[in-house]
Amino acid sequence: MIIKEITVEKFRAFKNISFSLGRRITAIVGRNGTQKTTVLGMLGQPFSIDKNNVLYGCKTIDGYNFKSQFGEKFKFSSSERAGEHIWTIHFYNNTVSQLGLGKDYYKTTSILRTDTGQLRMWNAESRKKGSGYIQLPVYYLSLARLFPIGEASKTTTLETRLTNDEIKLCQDWYAQTLNIPGAETDFNVSVEHQNAKLKYTGVSRNGYDVFTNAAGEGVFTKIALAALSFRRLQMQGQSSYKGGILLIDEIDAALFPRAQKNMIRFLRDIAGRFNIQVIFTTHSPEVLKQINEFQLDERKRLLDNGINLDSVAYDNSIVYLEPSQVIPGTIIASNIYSARDLGRCLHQMDLLPTQSESQLYAYCEDDVATSFIAYLLEIYNMNPGDYLSFRDMNLGWTNYVSLLRKGAFKVHDSLIFLDADVPTDTKFDKHKAVIENAGNVIFLPLVIEKELFEFLYNKHIYANFYERFIDVLGPLSFGYETCFNNWTLSSDRYDTSDFKKWFKYVDAVVGRSKLFSFWIDANALKVEVFIRKICESYNKLADRMKLDHLALPNTFANTTSTNE
Repeated sequence: MIIKEITVEKFRAFKNISFSLGRRITAIVGRNGTQKTTVLGMLGQPFSIDKNNVLYGCKTIDGYNFKSQFGEKFKFSSSERAGEHIWTIHFYNNTVSQLGLGKDYYKTTSILRTDTGQLRMWNAESRKKGSGYIQLPVYYLSLARLFPIGEASKTTTLETRLTNDEIKLCQDWYAQTLNIPGAETDFNVSVEHQNAKLKYTGVSRNGYDVFTNAAGEGVFTKIALAALSFRRLQMQGQSSYKGGILLIDEIDAALFPRAQKNMIRFLRDIAGRFNIQVIFTTHSPEVLKQINEFQLDERKRLLDNGINLDSVAYDNSIVYLEPSQVIPGTIIASNIYSARDLGRCLHQMDLLPTQSESQLYAYCEDDVATSFIAYLLEIYNMNPGDYLSFRDMNLGWTNYVSLLRKGAFKVHDSLIFLDADVPTDTKFDKHKAVIENAGNVIFLPLVIEKELFEFLYNKHIYANFYERFIDVLGPLSFGYETCFNNWTLSSDRYDTSDFKKWFKYVDAVVGRSKLFSFWIDANALKVEVFIRKICESYNKLADRMKLDHLALPNTFANTTSTNE
């Protein structure tokens, strides 16, 4: 919406890092000491409203100017020097065009004040007064501003002068975010003033007022008033209002888990309604999981519309700051968009070893089927270990149907692969409805042992097989006659156990991956239909369970299977 990306050349522990921001909401996450709050200050630094702007003089409902205060954002030690802090903020094209900016970035550095000799932040490309600050309103809610009134000494009451419409909005937000049912007719919002910097907020309802509010109510009310303040700018400024930025330190402070998730939904809503880019710090897994759900929904929507995710900025972003293990003493940054990456982030935040975990279980009738599917996904770079964990059940297909019918051990949350000949079984019609209704049963593209036998039994095909793998088979060591030395008859003379014995024999000499590879190359259409079915079934489960989608291989992405 406004800020697209930030690159940091240097700023304390940051050395040459960059990350993207969401169009609507961005969470900055990391352990203590990873400079999360510093990032908020860096993002808010270039924005101001000067005397020539029609919005000049507008204040938030609780009486602050729409600019982040330098003292709230940065505290310097005596060892820091001018020029040791350099970063660049990059803007979305709409911001550049709407504000008539001459460039799509703003570069900041630290300089010395001429009057006091203290460090301050300034435009790195101009020393002129005003230096071209970006004319957009920004509101920074620091931890100090979010403290509950219980931390205050003597205060005076400030009149909020909320309209009836604003009170109704705040009342609805309050009930929905904090999960407090009921709509009291005497609901109101109160602001208590301690000094120029500290103002405490809360609600009044049925004899319950700001002085008896819980800390979470104070946090929520402060953020709700910020939203209403931007709403006023939008309504009053009309065409002059080009959006704004709301920065919040520790968004989850004093909120219980459900309220934390509700708060993120609320922020996403007001970001869209009032044209605000909301950026906050957090340690909360609940907050991050909620944002990740938004990302997964957005990813699905983009995929459904055939949009290349790499070229699109997300509406919702998570930025993970962590100590570098390569360059001690520095902090690195990365954007998190997938559920798997979020899981690794949460493990690292909790100082636990991070291991690649599959998202779903998969079950087959035997280990040959398991190895075939795993091999197929691997050669198409679909990273099977990240998505599927094959469980060693090895049950017959009717056993799996029984488990589906009874809903045993979350079997409906897994993929089940059955042999290609199951639909020809005399018992299939009896179980057909259960299989089709389950939606997670996939038939293999071949009866592996039998069809590989029939495939290679053709001498011309076997000649191609032998020529392709002669380095493995060795000259004259595994010719056609050797391959079928105990199976000289046509396939209709053998049963399942015979085919399995043949496969075991050939597997021991050649290796099953060679057999699979040769068949796969000769049956491209069957393979594509099968992989498309895997992705389709997997992604239906992923949508329901809020997991990452399994993407089609690039070679399939722009084609349509004739069997679909």
